[in-house]
Amino acid sequence: MTYLLDVAVEAGEAAASILLEKFTDSVLRSSAKSDATDLVSEADRAAETTIRRVIHTHRPMDSLMGEESAEVRGTSDLRWIIDPLDGTENYLRELNPWCTSIACEDDRGTIVGVVVDPMRSEIFTALRGAGVIAPGSRQHAGSSAPNRLEEALVVTGRLSTQSSRSLFDHAGKVRNFGCVALSLAWTAAGRCDICYFENERLSRWDAAAGGLLCTEAGLSVEWLSPLQPGAPPRLVVGPPHLVEALASAGWKGSRA
Repeated sequence: MTYLLDVAVEAGEAAASILLEKFTDSVLRSSAKSDATDLVSEADRAAETTIRRVIHTHRPMDSLMGEESAEVRGTSDLRWIIDPLDGTENYLRELNPWCTSIACEDDRGTIVGVVVDPMRSEIFTALRGAGVIAPGSRQHAGSSAPNRLEEALVVTGRLSTQSSRSLFDHAGKVRNFGCVALSLAWTAAGRCDICYFENERLSRWDAAAGGLLCTEAGLSVEWLSPLQPGAPPRLVVGPPHLVEALASAGWKGSRA
């Protein structure tokens, strides 16, 4: 498993280097002003191509599933889940945060998770059963979280229902960073206290690596059924006592 983690870090760093180069290339930025989405598409594709090349070099028999291209089926029992650029809108507007997310899974779930933040030169890693490694002084989210929801920093995204929006009247502070994978990584590192996402565009590759980071940090990671018919499924992540506090504040629904 350590070898798989090394492969993920190598692939993530290679992709991050490409994304950072395109992000800071003023000539490229200027040429893309008429259709800025072309820049993001080019960066996405180039980063994913690089990730696939690195993984295939080391693990040619594994399956790969990425955001930008069709899944490639391998013959081993391992599958890589790739998000070359999470936080696309931030990247497009020359804002932070944005990141690269890479995970590897077997039939028991996620084995390896890596989230690379190129702008801060930070790498968050997790290995199933071996804990999480995060930059900075807060290495374990559960030990650094406040006791009460009213004191917590809650990270969320676009909320689909009024009932879910009202949940955060009880939270101390609420942030939307526009980057699911890095929000989860920061929660695993103790920089944020709890994550709550409900978005029809929330995909497997958004949360595969970040979910393992949070699990290995001792946090609860739960996919929940929608609050009402037609609403998207929800993801809630945090220390068990804050997840329960959020439930008590008005969150309803069962595990998905």
